[in-house]
Amino acid sequence: MSVSPNQIRALEKRNKAGNFAKKIKAKTRRKMHDLSNPLEPDEFADMWKDDE
Repeated sequence: MSVSPNQIRALEKRNKAGNFAKKIKAKTRRKMHDLSNPLEPDEFADMWKDDE
């Protein structure tokens, strides 16, 4: 039994679309995580700041 090239291409396309959706979901989850866990201010942030 053989599989037509069109079916193979369609399957590859579907897999790529799934990977892209996964990437978008991970990006939004990361953004939500960053918003709910903000960075604390750095204690050395103004150490070398010029006061001129």
